[in-house]
Amino acid sequence: MKKFVAKQLRSSAAKEKDLSGAGQIEQDQLFDAVYGGRPTLESCRLLSVLLALEEIACFDEIAFASWAIDAGAQDANLPFNGDFWTGLQNWFADANLSEGQIRWLNHCAMATPNWSMLTSDGPWTGTSLADFLKQALKQLEQQFGADAGYTTRTFARAHANFVRLLKTSRSDLPGDFIPQSIVIVEGPTEEILLPRFGKLLGLDFQTHAFMIVSAGGAKQVAKRYLFLRDIVALPIICLLDRDAEEQATIISDSLRDCDKLFVLQGGEIEDTFEPAAFARQLNHYLESFPGSAHPVMASDFAPGSGRKAKLAKLWKERKLGDFDKIAFAESVAQNLATAGDVPQEFVQIVKFLAEVAAENG
Repeated sequence: MKKFVAKQLRSSAAKEKDLSGAGQIEQDQLFDAVYGGRPTLESCRLLSVLLALEEIACFDEIAFASWAIDAGAQDANLPFNGDFWTGLQNWFADANLSEGQIRWLNHCAMATPNWSMLTSDGPWTGTSLADFLKQALKQLEQQFGADAGYTTRTFARAHANFVRLLKTSRSDLPGDFIPQSIVIVEGPTEEILLPRFGKLLGLDFQTHAFMIVSAGGAKQVAKRYLFLRDIVALPIICLLDRDAEEQATIISDSLRDCDKLFVLQGGEIEDTFEPAAFARQLNHYLESFPGSAHPVMASDFAPGSGRKAKLAKLWKERKLGDFDKIAFAESVAQNLATAGDVPQEFVQIVKFLAEVAAENG
């Protein structure tokens, strides 16, 4: 582990540290030494705490209890010195938090990045998430520049301001940032199209914080669900193709009251479109191929039969190579313009997701 960390971080602090017996506190201090602000600003530490505090609502208590066990025994000599740390511990003590949750928050406060680096140029420049974090950090700096002392009231006010900013910024933020619901799908095709279907039907996945997990196949959908079910407090919605009978049974037998399984009765996602709408979207996609102007007709696809084999044959006959489901999904997401073209199975799925969003508030 020491060699791995030293290689990845390329830091003298990492190379000099013996991690063979390092506990969670020592690992946190190493992270802080490498990525923190040297010294790390208290506003950065508090931003990490506020992010972690919001994420606590996403997980069941068992997740934090398990993490605390893996992290090892609590060090009696925690490096919490100064008014900031004392005030933070008092705030935690007054809140309705478990021991495992408090340990997690302290971990996040210690092993915190230098969030002020977001003001410099980097791959994050211009992203909505970076803009939100910069605004949140500025808000904290302004508050603690005006307030005297690190009291429970001061921290509570900072948290309330952060929550208010999060709510006003929610529609611009990625759905997987502090999500409120999880949707597990088989692959990128559903990941691309489901938010577009939702948009056309009046449900914005970002605004309502839907996290879409592209699992990589039906078996992985079941595996991801069984793992997440035991640690998250969020509703989980799973989507499977019709042929994933074994995985559908596994998930169905394991569903919590807040979860839901949808199985596409049409087959795969391309089988759920009405023939005319499907042909129209295929012809939009074909426009991206030079020399393939001959249109596809709805009659080319027999009712009730799977379209995968027919698509492979059409593409082979036109010498277009293999049919690319992901590229087709991207084309559909770009060209699908009316709610009437959304497949009926997905209309029902989006309707259910809208009900989940309403319950989440």
